[in-house]
Amino acid sequence: MTDLLQDKSLFLALGGMLALAAILYVTSLVLTRKIRREAEDDWDYQVRENMQDLRLDRDGYIRAYTTVHAPRKLRYIAGALAALALLAIPAFTLIERFLHYVWIWSGQSRVFEPPFLVWQFSIYFSILAFSISVVWLFHRRYYLGLPGQMRDALIRERMEFIPDKPLIVGPNPAQLDVRDYGADGRESLRVLFEDALELTRSIHENWAGSGYVRDTYSDGSDMVIEVYMPDENGRFNPATHPFFFPGKFARANDKPRHFLVLRLLPDPYKACQIVLSSEQKLTKTSGGERSRVCSLSLPYLDIYIYQSHT
Repeated sequence: MTDLLQDKSLFLALGGMLALAAILYVTSLVLTRKIRREAEDDWDYQVRENMQDLRLDRDGYIRAYTTVHAPRKLRYIAGALAALALLAIPAFTLIERFLHYVWIWSGQSRVFEPPFLVWQFSIYFSILAFSISVVWLFHRRYYLGLPGQMRDALIRERMEFIPDKPLIVGPNPAQLDVRDYGADGRESLRVLFEDALELTRSIHENWAGSGYVRDTYSDGSDMVIEVYMPDENGRFNPATHPFFFPGKFARANDKPRHFLVLRLLPDPYKACQIVLSSEQKLTKTSGGERSRVCSLSLPYLDIYIYQSHT
């Protein structure tokens, strides 16, 4: 074994492993940077097309995208090669010391005496076990740390997300048809937006001279929720309410009319209880008394109420 440690070819092999590990690691960094640029471009495109997930910020989306698509295999292969190269000499030394003591404990039996057959086989299988153990540890770590699908990474990022504004509406403004919320839809939406979400209501009896009534809810920012009431015949005019009618081109109709509202409040659970007590027809609710975020789903509308710390 001592002769092995004095063999220059061993150190050349270990040096080659370290060089290969460095090449693979640098390659992984370059590819990860390329993927990060792809994520940035993808996010910018979604923002331009008003397609971004409002429950994510730019950094969260880029982090999720990079985590899922980054070349993890290259990093783990590089780590395994570097570990084998750096730990080889200490491992070989320990193996030699252990086999030496085995020979001493055997009463210096010729069976275990170096460099005879049993000693050589012991070295061979010890080195093989060491190498397999290192590779197995990196292999196990690789699969334990799998990020899963993009959907899973986005869910994890959403769990940590906190809106940077008290009210976020997307697409903005949200344009709601009061008929979608029942016979008493106007009052139900008033309870939802004014009482629960603590927004200010402005009533426009003849908005823009159209003869129609519109309720506008806002926190004073540029984020607005608009609720439109039909005429006495329960209808809207395509000239004044084009957003409630099919567009001229197919591309204008390829997305469902759906809105997302994010709200920061000191007590999300209390806001949800106000809505639940109003017997508003909800399609889905989530969150409890100690939840950081509660959600309400209505036709064409999803609301997420986050806990503020101010």
